[in-house]
Amino acid sequence: MGSSGRIVLIIVILVGVGLVNRMFGGGGDVRRPAVDAFAPPPTIEQAPPPGQPLPQASPLDPEFVVEKEAPAPSTGTAFAIDDGGIWMTARHVVEGCTEIGILTGPRRGLKVRRVLSEPGADVSVLWTGRGAPPLALTLSPDVLRVGQEGFHVGYPGGRPGDAYSSLIGRSRLRTVGRGVRTVEPTIAWSERRRQPQFDSLGGMSGGPVLDDSGRVVGVTVAASIRRGRIISAAPVSMANAVRRASLRLPGGAGVGADAGLPSAQTFPRYGTRLRRELTVAKVVCLVDGHRRRRR
Repeated sequence: MGSSGRIVLIIVILVGVGLVNRMFGGGGDVRRPAVDAFAPPPTIEQAPPPGQPLPQASPLDPEFVVEKEAPAPSTGTAFAIDDGGIWMTARHVVEGCTEIGILTGPRRGLKVRRVLSEPGADVSVLWTGRGAPPLALTLSPDVLRVGQEGFHVGYPGGRPGDAYSSLIGRSRLRTVGRGVRTVEPTIAWSERRRQPQFDSLGGMSGGPVLDDSGRVVGVTVAASIRRGRIISAAPVSMANAVRRASLRLPGGAGVGADAGLPSAQTFPRYGTRLRRELTVAKVVCLVDGHRRRRR
């Protein structure tokens, strides 16, 4: 990216962030609202004993419902999957955006040049001019086990934050509204701890869910606050997005492995490392209509 293009992008991002802060109290819009707003709390019946392999997806899996909202200026999270400038995020984080930037510092950003979204899932792949150290993806569902630990890294409320959870079972995410009706397989996690004690997971959408080896096993897409549930895109959705994008990704250990692996005690420090390396970064979505009104 040339210096003039970088300056323009920085100005656009800073203007967008200022607009987001004024409109949404500093943390950005929650592009994927809490599922409790649209459906009664689901229950997961007869969950297998801890340590058992996750059962196959079924139409009888508990269902969460979210309503598709109009595009609006917002922030979310993305993570690097290739050091050549390829990232993954949740589709709803970047859907309907006129311009998308990945922040690399207070006055710096990378312009997203291409977006490829997976039609049947809340997952998108992004391309920028340069990248960051990548995380390794686990694309097979066979490795998931009930009760296994999950570590969620991102920018809840637009600020750095992490969550610790355990896998409780499969779920289905139904998206309705604005002429859209989709159902996708997802994974339900029971939230156990947040660091720091932020009020909402909004803004963490698009961030990685890591296992205890530092590999990505999901993408955070929704949360049920009352039930203490975090919903992630399933490995099959990530695999479909990678295949659609014709990517051949590195298969090494996750970034930060040399500093130890995530655990119930170390996950905040691990998340801080990923953000510092820009492996996990904040995404800014700008929307033309809102910018024109500001002028």
